[in-house]
Amino acid sequence: MLELEIEEKLKELLEVSYKNRIINLDNLFLLRHADYSQYIKTAFVVHNRDVLLARKSELKEKEDRISNLRDISTLKSSSEIKKQPTIEEKEDKEFSFYELTLKKYEEIKLLSLCEQDVIDCLDDSNIDLSTITLLIYRDINELITNIRNSIILEPGKDVSAEQVELNRLRMIMNTIKNYKKLDKKSSKRELPNVILLEDNDGNDCVYNFINSNIECIPKVKKNLEKFFRGELSSVKRIKGKSDDLCELTDVNGTRLLFFNLGNNNYVLARIFIKDATRSLKIDAIYDKAIADFRRQKEYIISNINNEEFKNKQFEMINRLFRLLNNGDEAITDGRQI
Repeated sequence: MLELEIEEKLKELLEVSYKNRIINLDNLFLLRHADYSQYIKTAFVVHNRDVLLARKSELKEKEDRISNLRDISTLKSSSEIKKQPTIEEKEDKEFSFYELTLKKYEEIKLLSLCEQDVIDCLDDSNIDLSTITLLIYRDINELITNIRNSIILEPGKDVSAEQVELNRLRMIMNTIKNYKKLDKKSSKRELPNVILLEDNDGNDCVYNFINSNIECIPKVKKNLEKFFRGELSSVKRIKGKSDDLCELTDVNGTRLLFFNLGNNNYVLARIFIKDATRSLKIDAIYDKAIADFRRQKEYIISNINNEEFKNKQFEMINRLFRLLNNGDEAITDGRQI
């Protein structure tokens, strides 16, 4: 009964009270029904879009009629014509903004395979995140409904592809939610001071792994760049291991193992690509990273501000990124990418 009542009130609101008018989402009685609030908000967004489209069409018709009737002799100079924007012009600008948001949303859906892809799209634009959130919520609900209908109507149908897409849309949704919570001032993070852990041959461990597995560069490059920029939102501690051991994960399977020395200093110990299932081989990688770090920890801490030590680290980092970037250095001050 409540669902039917909501639909009737929503229909009355859109077709009578707010016909041809923009709806302000604040303090509307329908939003008190928490179970339907996202559905109602989506309906409002679609209604507002249709109203703006209609007004844009009307404005274009008015401009065409005025252009046909205008006497050239009465035209004002361009300096006289420039006035404050009319209501129609403001609404047209609002529509253009909404149209750009829709295009950006389609780009996010098409290109985003991981969290960083979503963040890159959002960082590169000035869009309405509230509208983006409603659109992704709408698409997730539609996909869930389609999956449920397929299971009910065609029990034997394979819906694994739809499940994969649903997980991807949920990843986009969660990334956008977290992005909205970011303090833009604090998002300009201080770059970490990264220290590379040396291997027995004098090279760093990460360089040796990549140099022996050149084909993995497309996978590991993005995760390494995130680490050097200080983007550590996907970090977790390794259970059952040293409390200092941290792992930066990526959806493509890349894992970075590092240790936090405090004061924005991090020791990058290992990089590897995780198999589909956890194995003893991965445990061995964890144990090797911990053993190597403990062996070099005292030396690193005692030399962290030593100029000779810092210059050597600078050279190793440059060498690492020359390998990642096919010979081009990406370091400008020893840390920045």
